[in-house]
Amino acid sequence: MKLRNITAETRVTSLGMPLFYKGSSKNAVLLIHGFTGIADEMKYLATRLNEAGFSVSVPRLPGHGTNGQDFMQTNRHDWLRRAVDAYIELKSQYETVYVAGLSMGGVLTLLLASHFPIERIALGAPAIVLKNRLIYFSPILRFFLPRKYVGHEEESDNPERQFISEQYWSYRYGHQIYNLFLLQKAALRELPKVTSSTLTIVSHTDDAVPVKAADIIESKISSPRTKRVELEESSHIVVNDTDKERVADEIIKWFSSD
Repeated sequence: MKLRNITAETRVTSLGMPLFYKGSSKNAVLLIHGFTGIADEMKYLATRLNEAGFSVSVPRLPGHGTNGQDFMQTNRHDWLRRAVDAYIELKSQYETVYVAGLSMGGVLTLLLASHFPIERIALGAPAIVLKNRLIYFSPILRFFLPRKYVGHEEESDNPERQFISEQYWSYRYGHQIYNLFLLQKAALRELPKVTSSTLTIVSHTDDAVPVKAADIIESKISSPRTKRVELEESSHIVVNDTDKERVADEIIKWFSSD
């Protein structure tokens, strides 16, 4: 990290701020957002889980929810360390902690589950593999395309969401994509150590993560209990798209079942 490259004016947008909801039971859920994602994308699921009695924590991964320059000063070690810290913090206060992750958050969830004795996990569009095969060239491309403008079609009336779109989703961050690639490789190596009961949710209309991600996970983990949900209409952000109600229902049921 080069501290001088993080501007003194850097702030976390309201959409990127971490979330915490106190529940009525002894059980808690850690929700981990994705690559270039924000905590707000997990808000619907978090509130639904909280209504079901769970305490819910949605941490902000380093470099996310601020600006592109800040993002460029972070890497896989920072993201994984924040996920580990968030889990340890919850486990220090609650009897049972479940973990759910979206996209890269799903990869981080698998890494947590390969080390900590987490009873149940849920994976939303887990980015253990991507449709865009350019990620396999990221070890080289990161030197030539550290940050490239690619444009983004999204326009929002919310100025903060528009800012996030312009800072993160309008660029391809070569070095950060390389770090995601290394996280994928680490998670693939560690899959046999995952014994958590695992729910995997994928979508046939996801333009980022193929349905076969669920095949890979289910074939390699050591869990005695798995379940898969395949959606037909949701985009990559399955927790906050067309099927978000069903996704929340499935995760609540998974974490509430005996």
